[in-house]
Amino acid sequence: MDDTRYFPVPSLDSSSKLLPHDIDTIITSLSSQCWQHYYDQSSNHNRQYHSIYIGSLGPCAFVRYRLALSIDDKKQKLQLLQDAAKAVHNVQLSTESASSSRQRISLLEGEHIGALTLSSAIHYDHYTCTKSKFALMEVSACKREILDIGNRYVKTLPAEECEVLYGRAGYLHVIAFIRSTTNDPDFGRDVVKVIVQQIIHEGQRVAARSHTSLPLMWTWHGKDYLGAIHGVVGILYTLLCFHDEVSLIKGAIEMIKVMTTKLDELCFPTGNLKSSLGSDKDRLVHLCHGSPGHILYLVKAYEVFGNDDYLNRAEEIATSVLCKRGLLKKGRHLLPNHTCLILSKSNDVIAFQLT
Repeated sequence: MDDTRYFPVPSLDSSSKLLPHDIDTIITSLSSQCWQHYYDQSSNHNRQYHSIYIGSLGPCAFVRYRLALSIDDKKQKLQLLQDAAKAVHNVQLSTESASSSRQRISLLEGEHIGALTLSSAIHYDHYTCTKSKFALMEVSACKREILDIGNRYVKTLPAEECEVLYGRAGYLHVIAFIRSTTNDPDFGRDVVKVIVQQIIHEGQRVAARSHTSLPLMWTWHGKDYLGAIHGVVGILYTLLCFHDEVSLIKGAIEMIKVMTTKLDELCFPTGNLKSSLGSDKDRLVHLCHGSPGHILYLVKAYEVFGNDDYLNRAEEIATSVLCKRGLLKKGRHLLPNHTCLILSKSNDVIAFQLT
């Protein structure tokens, strides 16, 4: 294994419970390494990316927005929201005339829709602080355009475009983000019903064609990917975010539960999830492929179904795979947007992972 691709995971003493300040120290140490990696990599790229995943919306808007949510001081909060709004506005000016930016309709990689999504969240938080009618009007305008994109572009995507980074599941993450950040649990319900139905139908079609024992399967660029970004666990995670809509489809929840169990059959002996069906190389351990996405999905399945086996399996994989592999750094990704801290039920740190 090439050690230059990883930040080492801090040693964890299993004999004693980690205190909150120990966790803070570990997070601070890893965060400083991540940010240095971001600055080193961003200086090596000429093209200006604007998405949340690898572009300016990540550090310039999303991070400021998240910081604003954690601050009690109203003046500081509003300043961060204002800075985040300016960053979003700059992206909107850069992408509003670019037809290609509209074709990417996911939360992570859609520049235009990513800006709309963050703008809606930022202005809603501004409204909660100031009761500004203008801010509320901006939220409504962003939501209308997001739904328009769903109806005009997402519904008409090719059948196989279901994954998280570019496909239907990626658009559903936009809806989920808006629902949670603007206190609107019914937002987009009609378009969600249609898209969820399309995803389930495609999963059944591909599974039947694949002649496996799996009730659901999806392909991307001709491969049966299993990971969080392009594959099965990312799509399953997304579907569970819309449990109410999925429950309306006969047999869908039962198929998802079967898939959750059968994922164990698609892991290497180490516990690491294969990158795709038939893969024989136990090498990839990051959000796109491997255990990190599998773990996050299992935690989501535990939250939805309340089955302790799912959470126990997540801890087992985190301990046996993530802690041993280390914290991956990927060269062209400009911001560590997907650092995930996995905690056990006793709040001990289990593992860190970065895409």
